[in-house]
Amino acid sequence: MNKIYMIIGLVLCSATQSYAAETKQLSVVCDKTSVVIDALTHRFNEMTILAGTGIGPQDKHIISVWGNPELKTYTILDTFGEMSCILSVGENVEILLQEPEPKGPKI
Repeated sequence: MNKIYMIIGLVLCSATQSYAAETKQLSVVCDKTSVVIDALTHRFNEMTILAGTGIGPQDKHIISVWGNPELKTYTILDTFGEMSCILSVGENVEILLQEPEPKGPKI
């Protein structure tokens, strides 16, 4: 039994070490939340697709995904208080989350 725990420990340590060695630098743009929201809604015609409260080492923040269904563009925001940071922008977005089909007989 101890051998199993030792193998699991070695696998977890090696996975953690290889993951920790990888870094990625992000280009993040931050501004006042009101300025960012105004640009997304009026300049890019995007609307909120989803939002949730992120939990991290700092204060709670809101992660939101914005999109324009006609142009198929998206923006991912990290908002904390009066500041919002654009984490990612892109195009060819598709909404994958859809309502499930009702179960049981159709009326």
